Amino acid sequence: MSYTLINDSLYGFVQITDPLIKSVIDHPYFQRLRRLKQMGMADLVFPGANHSRLQHSIGSLYLAQKAIKTFERKKIALTQGEQQGLQLAALLHDIGHGPFSHSSEQLFIENTKHETITLKIVERLNLEFEGKLDIAMAILKGDHPKKFLIQLVEGQIDLDRLDYLNRDSYFTGVSRVNFDVDRIIEMLDVKENTLVYDFKSLHTLEKFLFDRRFMTLQVYGHKNNLLADLLLKKIWERFKQVKVDSKFPLPNISFWLGLINKNDGSEISQQEVDAFLALDDSDVIQLLKYGKNHGDKTLQFLCNSLLNRNFPRIQISCSKSFDSKVNKLIRQLPSWQQNPKISEYFVFAGSAKSLTYSSKKDSVMVKLKNDDPKPLHELAEFLISPYFSEEHHVYYLCYPK
Repeated sequence: MSYTLINDSLYGFVQITDPLIKSVIDHPYFQRLRRLKQMGMADLVFPGANHSRLQHSIGSLYLAQKAIKTFERKKIALTQGEQQGLQLAALLHDIGHGPFSHSSEQLFIENTKHETITLKIVERLNLEFEGKLDIAMAILKGDHPKKFLIQLVEGQIDLDRLDYLNRDSYFTGVSRVNFDVDRIIEMLDVKENTLVYDFKSLHTLEKFLFDRRFMTLQVYGHKNNLLADLLLKKIWERFKQVKVDSKFPLPNISFWLGLINKNDGSEISQQEVDAFLALDDSDVIQLLKYGKNHGDKTLQFLCNSLLNRNFPRIQISCSKSFDSKVNKLIRQLPSWQQNPKISEYFVFAGSAKSLTYSSKKDSVMVKLKNDDPKPLHELAEFLISPYFSEEHHVYYLCYPK
């Protein structure tokens, strides 16, 4: 039997023995993920955060392989097709990300999350591979009859989160995040078609949720990480306003600048899928370089700020908005920046939100010693706290130094 070994930074050798999985990994659509940073622009704050979306996808595949071994040990029946489908779903779950991953979420196709684009791309791959990705498609769409397979790929504690929290903490150098991935996978079980965890894993699951909260507040929600994403969105808004001539040097970008964004929820066209698959981080970097020498002073300022990490000020509050301060700060801007159509690029306020765990969603189930499952939030009392179980809002105010 031929096989391929991929040496992963976290797990060591990941073995690929399935020819279909190897072919999907080798496909240009998947290889594009090498050119997308997993953590967006977070390397402007954490210089080590340069790992790619491809690395995370391979890691998710590895954890799917471990989950399958756990199911085999516990005699939970999966056909060969279902085993293959689970691995492919884990591998492809993020293939719909754009440049810099979450930093460009809904930037190119408005009101459309990466999960929707993922399904479009996997549908296209399924046609190319003559229907061999049907089971993976059913898992990703949430249509597969074995609910626990869906929960493994899309749940509140799933293969995706187990890998990216572990991986992101490793590359950012955040040593406090050290939950036991292996123990969580080993404690997997199934009861009445639902994914459950053995009671022995309770404290490990609690540690995972504490670590997720820590990463959300200290890393993903770091004020300068938030600011970099906001600047990218402001740059894109300004490019959409500034007239782009026929000699615009970036063809992959010019398609999107000339596109009237959807606000009606209409279907994504095949042309849009093609154009999206042509995008990667390098296109955005080239756009920023073009913008810093553009005739528009606003674009010059914003692009230089992001490229050279010469950030404006940002204030953060967890309790109140800064809307009342915006007009006062606008009046302090140079006269050319006080134009109502310009000032919003230099002084702006808003909010961001996060949620660690929701008892209202599909709950994580823990199997008690009497074999009955119980929702995790009924066993871990801290999850009842609004700090964990309700949306956490952060208000921000950005203005020039």
